[in-house]
Amino acid sequence: MLLADRYLRCAGCWIDLATARAVLVAVRDAGAKRSQVEWAERCAMLSLLRHPLLNPLIDFGVAGPASLFEVYAPRGRLVASRAAARTVITHAMRFLAAHGIQVPPPMAPYLLRPVERSRTAGGVRERSIGVVLQPRRAMAALGEVLVAPGPPGTTTVRVAAGGGMGLRTLWTELARRARVEGFVPVCPEALARWPMVIEYCASRHLCLFTQRETAWAHRGAAAGLLARAARRGARPHLCLVAERSTGRADGAIQIEAMGRTEMTSMVYVDPDYGPSAAEILDAVRQSDGSPGRFVSWLTRAERRESDGGMTIHESRVAYEPPETADGMPRDGARTPEQPPAPLVRRSRIASVLWRAGSRAAGHSRRPSPAGSVCCSIPGTSRPRRQNRSVAAAI
Repeated sequence: MLLADRYLRCAGCWIDLATARAVLVAVRDAGAKRSQVEWAERCAMLSLLRHPLLNPLIDFGVAGPASLFEVYAPRGRLVASRAAARTVITHAMRFLAAHGIQVPPPMAPYLLRPVERSRTAGGVRERSIGVVLQPRRAMAALGEVLVAPGPPGTTTVRVAAGGGMGLRTLWTELARRARVEGFVPVCPEALARWPMVIEYCASRHLCLFTQRETAWAHRGAAAGLLARAARRGARPHLCLVAERSTGRADGAIQIEAMGRTEMTSMVYVDPDYGPSAAEILDAVRQSDGSPGRFVSWLTRAERRESDGGMTIHESRVAYEPPETADGMPRDGARTPEQPPAPLVRRSRIASVLWRAGSRAAGHSRRPSPAGSVCCSIPGTSRPRRQNRSVAAAI
């Protein structure tokens, strides 16, 4: 059984023929015309949203005369501590609400990933980032290939991109676009694992999704399907080949780098969890036009530590009145004529700086920053030529 010429029901689960992976399929009643329009608008927006808690909506459409379907790509369980899970859920609900998406209880198992509470320190530690997919020029070019009537036979189109440039995301969008345009999206792995699909696909317009590093067994299954389809009739077919390339690939549609405006527009900024404008701008500079590196940089922004330096914790100084009720000096309290030695001894940072300045003065004639800081402490300022005597007195 094939749903929408793309999804195979096999062994109690649904298989996406375009990726040969299991998917979650939700079928619902179409309802009135107004509810259908609202559902289509909701699904169109939801298909553009990406979040660590969400299963991406990869396809939606008409399942029958009075039914609609939604297809989600499962991402497995989300393991997080109690506090981290609360933060992720709150951020995801705000992200969906900001784009007008409500989660009805029947759709929660499809849209939301199961959250497993971890009692250990493991699990999610990165910041949650909500992303809205942006239009790409490569997708517009491939859309024209799908719409324009091609010559009889198979037309091969190569799509090249570097790592983190959004090739997998574009592949997902392209599979739905091919189905809407009347093609049967299928990959060589699905043909090799479920041979009964070949007979059904041989009489249809095919859109073959393959990669340059496809295994030989899978290539044989794809070649056999294209040969059988050619004998059935002179229909136009497409063979889309995905390639990973570090540079420009000649003869291929290249997925372009994203600009600053596109990247800043794709990020949801939460009033409590961020990211801030400075973090977004820093991520844009570091990503070099790659949306994958851009999002990865933002997710690690909270865990990124500063470049260094030593942190010194200063002890609290006990300030006491210098005299008792009878006017006699209190034990341990200095008089105005005495130097502030108790203050320097009780202050840990002052002692550290005093000793560092004294050592620097005793081994070098050139003044050091530590020595200059030491001399700026009230009550410890002495001529530079007396530093040796000060060091000997400590």
